[in-house]
Amino acid sequence: MTRTTLALLAALLARAASAAPPALGALPTGDVEVHADRVTYEAVTGRVLLEGNTVVRRGAITLRARSAEYDPATGEVRAAGGVLLTDPTKVVSADAVRAVMGGDFEAEGVVAFVKGQPVDLSSATNVAEARRKGRNSLSFSTPHLTGTKDGRYHLLGARLTLCDCPGGGPPSWEITSSEADVVPGHRATLKWPVLRIAPPFASKTYPVLILPWLYMPLSDRQSGVLIPIIDSTEASGFSVAVPVFITLGRSADATITPSYAFGRKQSQVESGKPAIRGPGAKLELRWTPSEGSEGRAELSWIHDLDAEPGGESGSRGALTLTHIQRVSDALTVNAGLHLAGDPVWVRDTVADILARSVPYRRSDVLGSWRADSLVTEAVASYNQPLDPVAVGTGTPWDPLGTPWGKLGADKGVSSRFGAASAALVPVAAGPLLLSGHMGVARFGPVHGVGITTNPSIQGGVDVVGRDPVTRADARAEIAAPLLLGRAVTFAPYLRGAALAYAPEYSSSSGTAWGVGGASLETEISRRFGELRHVIAPKLEWRAGSTAKGDPLTVPAYDLYDRSTSTTSLLSATPAPSTSSGSPSRPGWTPPRRPRSIWRRGRTSTSRRAAGPRRSRRPASRPGRSPPTPGRGSSPSTSARRRRNRPSRASRPPWTT
Repeated sequence: MTRTTLALLAALLARAASAAPPALGALPTGDVEVHADRVTYEAVTGRVLLEGNTVVRRGAITLRARSAEYDPATGEVRAAGGVLLTDPTKVVSADAVRAVMGGDFEAEGVVAFVKGQPVDLSSATNVAEARRKGRNSLSFSTPHLTGTKDGRYHLLGARLTLCDCPGGGPPSWEITSSEADVVPGHRATLKWPVLRIAPPFASKTYPVLILPWLYMPLSDRQSGVLIPIIDSTEASGFSVAVPVFITLGRSADATITPSYAFGRKQSQVESGKPAIRGPGAKLELRWTPSEGSEGRAELSWIHDLDAEPGGESGSRGALTLTHIQRVSDALTVNAGLHLAGDPVWVRDTVADILARSVPYRRSDVLGSWRADSLVTEAVASYNQPLDPVAVGTGTPWDPLGTPWGKLGADKGVSSRFGAASAALVPVAAGPLLLSGHMGVARFGPVHGVGITTNPSIQGGVDVVGRDPVTRADARAEIAAPLLLGRAVTFAPYLRGAALAYAPEYSSSSGTAWGVGGASLETEISRRFGELRHVIAPKLEWRAGSTAKGDPLTVPAYDLYDRSTSTTSLLSATPAPSTSSGSPSRPGWTPPRRPRSIWRRGRTSTSRRAAGPRRSRRPASRPGRSPPTPGRGSSPSTSARRRRNRPSRASRPPWTT
């Protein structure tokens, strides 16, 4: 009998349905269907023996195997040889299975996948086909598995991962455990878990961390204690933090992280080296109330017990508030507040040496409007000054050691109190790409404190002697990108740019220059589900003219002219690459030269930890700094080579 349902079995299976355990909740009900190449009924035991291409179905549950034994009285099935057990929420492949249809089961030599959403798996004939259908929220393997009718699993010698790797490739990470108790969609508790990581392009994972016990949430959003953080910085020594994640509905959450820093040696504290010791805490709030709207607030606090010379002690803190609002498809408003409670907060709390040396943090509000290939922006910023060395010691950028004042307001650092710009996104003109930018900005200090040779304007300049100034800039570029062999992009280009300054207390000046060059680049990528990892090697040659005109003696206030309101709390100042650039994709800056990424379909995607997903159309380049002439030299640098260079103390370190 080939692939048929016997009339004799119809009556037996009807009786089995009535004798089977009652269904619970959403468990399947109905008659059991049996298909096999050979079916034998044992009258004495009432069992049905199935051999060859065995398929047993009850509702949405399907069991496939080479051979099986079925007891209609209890609904129990014993199967062996290439067993595949599926229902809309899970796939279990095993060497052997004992199961009650819709009830408990036990399996040996198991590979299993738990689906993120119910999916029809009844037609899947092998584990590879079942794995490809729908998204796998949990994958695991174990020599021995027991499961209950309410969906709970117990595993021995388990391997688990949440990575849904495409094409059956190895996971980027996994956890092995001697014993695991799993409730799919809720949590997994593991005994002696070992975290294993796969390096890029590796074919297997390697152990990196072992713990005696681990609670791993499996739901999308679940409150709980996260893995403790053990850290070490020059100022804090070793520190321990225990983050606690709290869900606040479907569109908001919070993380509370108490911590303790053990500090450095007392002799180092007394010598004046940066030091932090004592208890602390951090509160982080995140919200995404609607599509195109998201924000973040972070408040850090520490009770510093070390009072080193030139430092701060007692209660110290910092605050970050950011919000991005997409008002329409064209208009986006991006605001960010980044404040430190004392001038050496960043110096003492940040491990990054470069970030510690930056003398300000920037807060700003930016509005961006995009219409086809034109992007217009308006922005205002405030730079909060910091002391990268020590309080009041007189740093190279502030030889006077000016008092810090309330949140740094007395320090006299120039800020961008208003700016507007318009940019032409690279547009095709036959085989060419055309782009351009023009803008105007106003820079100056909140309180002028610097030294000037004109007594009538004493106090009108900033801390390094720069006048309040209005600056205009313009740039135009033409490029001819060529795709060679569908693998390499060759892009020759020509660019011209100009700057003009109108200082408040001196005569106006300006400069212009030109640049020509070519770039050669390619791209190697690998996709992990919705994540795309890219390596893009690039070779570029540039040649530029000398700067023509009369630039400022102390050049450049903020050449990037960008808003960066998504900067993290501990970042002293944001890098230009994190600037907001597109109404549809805040926080993204396009490539520096015309690249193949501008071709349709080449933009990469990424997965956000929380919040709605956004469109990924290419953004503009309105915030680019004026191009660098003369093989990488800035126009101001080129001009200074023909003049007497100002002293290092008078050159602003925040010139980008």
